[in-house]
Amino acid sequence: HLERIRRVNGKMAVSNEKIEQTIESALRNGCRKIDLFFMTGLPKQNYDDAVACVEYCRYLLEKFPGENRLNFFVAPLAPFLDPGSPAFENPEKYGYKLFHRTLEEHRRALTMPSWKYILNYETDSMSRNEIVEATYESALRLNLLKREYNLITEADFMTLDYRIKTARNILRKIDEIMKLPEPQQNLKFQLIRKKIEDVNKASICGEEELSWPIRKGADYYSVAKVLLELFFQEWSLLFNKIKLSLMKR
Repeated sequence: HLERIRRVNGKMAVSNEKIEQTIESALRNGCRKIDLFFMTGLPKQNYDDAVACVEYCRYLLEKFPGENRLNFFVAPLAPFLDPGSPAFENPEKYGYKLFHRTLEEHRRALTMPSWKYILNYETDSMSRNEIVEATYESALRLNLLKREYNLITEADFMTLDYRIKTARNILRKIDEIMKLPEPQQNLKFQLIRKKIEDVNKASICGEEELSWPIRKGADYYSVAKVLLELFFQEWSLLFNKIKLSLMKR
């Protein structure tokens, strides 16, 4: 939601005004759902920057009053920076600090008890712990906002609120356990293993929010048909341009 951070990270280097015009145009022309994803843990983004994305979501809901086709999500880039990407190969240049580089280090990370310890980076503006806390805090605030604007049901709000708070509390318990000697760690983890498994399966958004409205009868065949029609339209336009060019010669 902050133009300066998008510019630093080379993503959507346009103004918020232009993005909002695009949203308005999409809604006006019958788009049935628009998903907006906000990321935590970007270089040059601090904790306050990250959680402030929820206030920008509020701004959009006020700009488009009564609009329930806008769907908001917040999450970190997880669990890994893509090996082979510029940020992975030159993390300091792009504002990252890596914890895992080799295949074996990534494999071991995946055996850790929570996504905080799987996450293989922190940034020049947030520690790994701050990235995790900003993600949970943003998710809690966003859930409250969705309830306020009737974007989710009260039951969905309560379910998600419980999931997020439980996950946050379990992670804090894991932090305490990780400070113990390894034999004691194993014993403590055995006692809360079921809770850890349940939390790791839980999402910080409602599963139904990720569903897209598909017309009845839509299938892969109809999608392929549309793509073929578009292909032939483009080819026809190109062919006509070539023909006109040859005629001028």
